[in-house]
Amino acid sequence: MVDEKQKKRIHIIGIKGWGTSALAQLLATQGNTVCGSDFPTYYRTQDLLTERGIMLEEFCDHIHDGIDEVIYSTAYMAHPEFVDARKKGISCFSYPERLAPLLNSHTKSIAVSGTHGKTTTTGWIAYVLHTLGVNPSALIGSRVTQFGTNVLAGDSDYFVLEADEYQKKLDRYNPSVAVITSIEYDHPDFFKTEEEYREVFKNFAQRVIKRGKLLVCWEDAGVRTALGPVHDHQSLLYGFDESYTYSAQHIEYTSFGSQFEIFEEGERVGICAIQLLGTHNILNALAVYGACRMIGMSISPELFLAISSFQGTARRAQLRAPLGNTIVIDDYAHHPTEVRVTLQAIRNQYPDKKILCVFFPHTFSRTEKLFKDFVTCFDSVDEVALIDIYGSVREQSGTVTSQQLADAINARVHGKVVAHATGSQTQTGEFVKEHIHAFDVLVTMGAEDLWKEWETLL
Repeated sequence: MVDEKQKKRIHIIGIKGWGTSALAQLLATQGNTVCGSDFPTYYRTQDLLTERGIMLEEFCDHIHDGIDEVIYSTAYMAHPEFVDARKKGISCFSYPERLAPLLNSHTKSIAVSGTHGKTTTTGWIAYVLHTLGVNPSALIGSRVTQFGTNVLAGDSDYFVLEADEYQKKLDRYNPSVAVITSIEYDHPDFFKTEEEYREVFKNFAQRVIKRGKLLVCWEDAGVRTALGPVHDHQSLLYGFDESYTYSAQHIEYTSFGSQFEIFEEGERVGICAIQLLGTHNILNALAVYGACRMIGMSISPELFLAISSFQGTARRAQLRAPLGNTIVIDDYAHHPTEVRVTLQAIRNQYPDKKILCVFFPHTFSRTEKLFKDFVTCFDSVDEVALIDIYGSVREQSGTVTSQQLADAINARVHGKVVAHATGSQTQTGEFVKEHIHAFDVLVTMGAEDLWKEWETLL
């Protein structure tokens, strides 16, 4: 808890983001008075904020009187509110600038980074540490099912952070343990080349091993390419090879997820039966086990039970209420590799079902740069409906369209999936409403949530 003299009235610009909303809740729990601004459009974090008594308002062109500190999402570095705060002499910090001291001051801190898997892995580690009773603080990029929120405000030395690479935020974080789950080119609106993207992770890894410990997924080709020289020094590996520090062996896929044995330094230490689908989640579970061991947790039945009992985070292959007889699964995947592995896991779960995927492409630059990969990533489903590309505050237009992506998918000589460019979110909802009866499984997928707009429609 913050000393009474240190309590502040804090305003956050762009408060509805997953990171900023978690930071807002953590600062409010410490006794600060927190408020913030954002677009009026509903976003699923605002319920978490209002439950904490955090006041929300629409963006405007000035900062209200009485504010001691302004924190701004890096998406709004030129916002009129930020400009006004600077003119008034109010202390201003970007989200990573304000967050980094909180992480770095904890003696048992874990930062989870990587192109894919970091939200699930972060939430999983936080859940396990919480279940084991060490009372961690945690900031997570989605709502953890068993917490009902995306933040924990503990009072111990343990701090768990989902560490985003976008805009080089990793440069500010100095954790005790860093986990790198995967490295694959993304965010082309900021990182202009693959080498520039890899360099952020390489620099992060090199900095971490000077004072802490590094845990990396050696199954991932991008990790091996970027971190090969770093690994030679002080990193621990996890994956499916028994020679790695932490490995999964004797894997069996089940109706609810998978079961496997965990080996540490070549010795069998326990068994996990996880409730999350896909091989990628076996790797995530290994990262959780390894990070907990590296931060000081002992091998125990309680550790394996905690790992096995985790139920996931919101919008990660999340089962929603069915539509009639159709199973509905919602997922955050927006990179073609995430789309591919998630849909393959769903296909493995429902091998004989007819599957429709509704995909909301996120940003024009990502769709354009990774276009060839997007063309082939839907092969596990029967049909895909492509919504008009979402540009977000980063981009308003681009040179590629969902219609072009649909045409390319349908033009493949050996492709079996049928693609439809279905227009806006509302138009796509009408398409789903008209065709849902023909499918056994509906998968809604993309970085933006469709369901608030579809609730009444469907």
